[in-house]
Amino acid sequence: MKSASSRVVGLVAAVLVLVLGCGTPMTSSASPSHTVTTTYSPWSSGGALKPSVRVAKTVTGSCWTGSIAVDAGNAYRCTSASYIYDPCFASPARHAGTVVCAINPWSDVVLMNLSSALPHLVKHQRNPLLVWAERLGNGERCVIDTGTGVSVAGATLNYYCSPGAGWASVPDLSTSLWSTSYAATNHARSLRQVPVLVAWY
Repeated sequence: MKSASSRVVGLVAAVLVLVLGCGTPMTSSASPSHTVTTTYSPWSSGGALKPSVRVAKTVTGSCWTGSIAVDAGNAYRCTSASYIYDPCFASPARHAGTVVCAINPWSDVVLMNLSSALPHLVKHQRNPLLVWAERLGNGERCVIDTGTGVSVAGATLNYYCSPGAGWASVPDLSTSLWSTSYAATNHARSLRQVPVLVAWY
């Protein structure tokens, strides 16, 4: 017959097995194996704004060419009161007379009532390197700069990032988990490779 002390030791051991998952070593969640790509669209297939899209303000303006931020057949470069909006997305019902302009894929949008018809865009094959925005493994979210970008450590960085002041390069698509050259500021002296978790087109 077991002594009281033996039964206590056995009970403690049993509790530890349950807490530690029956003796199985605890592991951290697995690192992502590939970059998730998604195509941004504020419109439903029927031409209505998606419920998740929030309009910050409404303006009147016009579009004169295709977007240089987003490589898509429904994305335009537009202007209102001397301010340039790029990209602005036309709905499937192009005769509706409105476009939705977005600074990035995760912020509120501007609804633009058009004062003239949309220009004709020539259909072309999408350039996989022209990613509109990226979410990086270090927590930064980066959007393409439609200007010239910055030069850091001999590399051109075309994506400005937040919530910090970082900059990133065009992503390297040579592996299933893409990467980008990242600098914490435009005054950094070196770059580091950071994985791209999500890419928006």
